[in-house]
Amino acid sequence: GEPGVPGVRGMNGVDGVDGLTGPVAGPQGASGPRGLPGAMGPPGYEGSRGERGAEGPQGKKG
Repeated sequence: GEPGVPGVRGMNGVDGVDGLTGPVAGPQGASGPRGLPGAMGPPGYEGSRGERGAEGPQGKKG
């Protein structure tokens, strides 16, 4: 069968907000957490097996 579809990739975390600018610049925000990895797709189905062919006719005796 065909292989399963790969899972969707997790999104990146949102960036932290920058600190406000005052007379002194505020601290920079922390980076957001990283997205989780996507799940793997299910395995593909196996193809069905072919049926056996019929036997040919028997030859005539000479």
